[in-house]
Amino acid sequence: MNKNVKVIASLVRKAKKKLLQDQREEALEFMRKAVNVDDNNGVLVQVIQAIGRKTLITESEDPPPAAQEAPVPELLATPEVADAELEEEKQPAPKKAPIRKRVEPELLVTPEVPAAAEEEEEEEPVEVLEEAWIVEEQPPEKPEPEAEAMENNQERIPSMPPEDQLTKLFEASDREYDNGNQQKAIAYLKRARKLDPDNPEVGSRIEILKTKIKSANLIRIAGKRLALGETARAITLVRQAFDLRPDSAGLDELLSDLESMPVTTSPAAEVADSRETRSGASDEYISQIRQLVQDNALERAASIAEDALHIFPGDELVVEFVENFKKLGLLE
Repeated sequence: MNKNVKVIASLVRKAKKKLLQDQREEALEFMRKAVNVDDNNGVLVQVIQAIGRKTLITESEDPPPAAQEAPVPELLATPEVADAELEEEKQPAPKKAPIRKRVEPELLVTPEVPAAAEEEEEEEPVEVLEEAWIVEEQPPEKPEPEAEAMENNQERIPSMPPEDQLTKLFEASDREYDNGNQQKAIAYLKRARKLDPDNPEVGSRIEILKTKIKSANLIRIAGKRLALGETARAITLVRQAFDLRPDSAGLDELLSDLESMPVTTSPAAEVADSRETRSGASDEYISQIRQLVQDNALERAASIAEDALHIFPGDELVVEFVENFKKLGLLE
């Protein structure tokens, strides 16, 4: 009987070793041999059944939890087998301590540190998303009404065909000139020239607008001279305005006022008055440019200087202003 116990203990120990090495079929074979030695040992039968169930579970897709695998080593450690192993340990045997200390891979518990690290990695994007959400919640800066209107106008115009864009720009220029906004009228035509530089109608309209502006300015200055009693100078200005554009608005009324006043001047006086009048007409622009420079409105001052140069191309002060603005990079 003791011999059988030793044989069974040896077979159980070999089965346990194979089981730790995850060789379940070999472990079952050793346990079957142990049952053949003592087929009345119910503990051996339970161990075989446990190993068989474990083999079936391992081959399935979902492995059982670690708690369900615990009975296997407990069944192997039965009282009879343990006593046999104690007797065997008295005899010299190869070192098996490392094998006994090994734990089945299925019984290993996954450390919680990687899980915590994964949670930390998942929390970082959440903080970023929260910051992005806070930025999006801030109300956007509302543009000023004038700037917003100009942007909307510029967005609407490019959506049209080029021919329609030019038509709209021409209409806007005429409308601004009729309302007394000469600079805006010129600005619309400049946009038209930028849109289609080779269009002859654009160039023609620019020249006509310059003539209209120069004639209107001469008539306005002539009215001021006439109000001051400088009839000779007023007549000279009216002649210039008539030569530029006979149908200028206000010219007929001014001529009517002049015809009702007798004027006696010599040809030399008329020439002198003509020179002073031209200088006085450009002085209106020059004084406006100087005021804008004092107000630090350099871009608007440069635009007016450029317009004045087209009207008074020989005026030295106007030319000097234009050259200075070019050095500053405000004009091309």
